[in-house]
Amino acid sequence: KNLAQGDFVIAGGYVAWWMAQQGLPPLLGVPAAFIVMWVTGWIIYKLVISRVIERDLFTSLLATFGIAIMMAQILNLMFGSDTQSIRLDYDTLYFADGFIDVPVAKLLGVLMAMSLG
Repeated sequence: KNLAQGDFVIAGGYVAWWMAQQGLPPLLGVPAAFIVMWVTGWIIYKLVISRVIERDLFTSLLATFGIAIMMAQILNLMFGSDTQSIRLDYDTLYFADGFIDVPVAKLLGVLMAMSLG
């Protein structure tokens, strides 16, 4: 019933990116993005979703589709249409005489994802 979940994930990524641009360590942007997006989601739920959740499926799909379009356009206006990235100067771990390389940043991402579920 929610067509805007991907836009919330993208917005969380932009929050983390923006915080890194302000000079904060990139990993601190992840919990900050969680908090910002939780508050944003709660506000949107109270203002929009709670009013259409008991109605038919089409109404809730239409509402969340509208939210998705609005979020995408707001993000486009705020951050532009170019891709953004954060330069992490973390090391890379090498195993099996360099045959296997594991970037520490990706390892940290996997560990953080595993800690959630």
